[in-house]
Amino acid sequence: AISIRDTGAVVLITVEGTLGKESRADLKNAFSQALGKAPGIPAKAGVVLHFEANAAVNGAGITELVKCLAELRRRRTWSAISGLSDNFQTIFEMVGLGRYADFFPTPDEAVKALRAN
Repeated sequence: AISIRDTGAVVLITVEGTLGKESRADLKNAFSQALGKAPGIPAKAGVVLHFEANAAVNGAGITELVKCLAELRRRRTWSAISGLSDNFQTIFEMVGLGRYADFFPTPDEAVKALRAN
């Protein structure tokens, strides 16, 4: 399941369960909503994509994630990913997601980093 919450400083997208082919439309929709809210959020606002402990990602999910994060970067919207296990973070770094998003252990730390910018 993918949920979205506007925290005022950032838009928080939370992933529970498997992010894959079946959830691509939900992920795209969440990022679209996040971008739609961007004009009402301060200029340095961004998006935090948080993975719950039970989250998993397959190849189709990674592909869609790269597309969504690349769009945020094109729009100059700051992005971060939180909640990753060490293994997932290594995989995400290997496929180049670090070019599009910063990694943080928790969404709170990501928001704190955003406010420091």
